[in-house]
Amino acid sequence: MFMVGALQIQAYRALKKEVYLDRGLMQLLAYAKALQEQYGLFQHTANIPVFWGRANGWAAAAMTLTLENMPKENKKREELMAVYKKMMSALQKYQGTNGLWHQVLIDPASFEETSCTAMFTYAMATGVKNGWLDESFRATAVKGWNGLLQKTQKGQLSDVCVGTGEGKNYDYYLDRPREKGNFHGQASLLWAATAMLQLYE
Repeated sequence: MFMVGALQIQAYRALKKEVYLDRGLMQLLAYAKALQEQYGLFQHTANIPVFWGRANGWAAAAMTLTLENMPKENKKREELMAVYKKMMSALQKYQGTNGLWHQVLIDPASFEETSCTAMFTYAMATGVKNGWLDESFRATAVKGWNGLLQKTQKGQLSDVCVGTGEGKNYDYYLDRPREKGNFHGQASLLWAATAMLQLYE
């Protein structure tokens, strides 16, 4: 959702050609139809019903970026907004006590994973700033940000899951290595920081 969706919306921003926006929306909504479960979270792939944190982070980030940069009058906007809001409401329920979300979102026994936490913080802070989400999500975003601060030393974010393809079993996700300073986390930490600054401008 992110690798294609983000590229299409950036092409639309740069060139103002509707074809890029249409492609991005078609792809995001198709993935939502295939992978978003009733309570709002996305399973990793059509074959793997595991709610992997960063897979959901990619979905949240792509939808947020698209919603923020598409015309309000676009006929697909409300459909995408409904998918986004359903996801945000589900995520709010699964945030851990330290403000972080888990490697497998519905499994509090799985490790606290920071790249997905940063992307969810970005998505929620942006949603509150733009009036898409109610004020309860401000507290959720702040809690996420504070959790990220506890995992950041000298600009390096720890407990970032390494690159992860489709796993063959549940333990594959639980046993993924974690790194400090992995770019999957560093980039999303910057998105979260920017969104939090903009939220309090």
